[in-house]
Amino acid sequence: MVNQNNLLCLILDDFRKHLFTFITLLVLVCSAFYKVYITHDTRLLTTKKDKLSQQQDNLSTEWHSLQLEENTFSEHSRVRRIAMKNLSMIQPNKSNTVLVELK
Repeated sequence: MVNQNNLLCLILDDFRKHLFTFITLLVLVCSAFYKVYITHDTRLLTTKKDKLSQQQDNLSTEWHSLQLEENTFSEHSRVRRIAMKNLSMIQPNKSNTVLVELK
């Protein structure tokens, strides 16, 4: 029992003498783990950013395609052709046009 108390006293005394070294070691280990965590998190965020950039590019391409399609469908010649073909509509001329004046 005396040897154990003596050993414990020696350990505590040694700990007190080298307290700054132990604290420095603890801070160093914590810093190393934090750096690993931050590096991992940065890689995850970079991957997510790349995926979102790719998705943005895809959506931009689709949007431009839809604009071209809308312009194609809204052309006057196409509308006129469909109106004549499917609805049997004709372009009015002067003889079948009536002018209404508002007072």
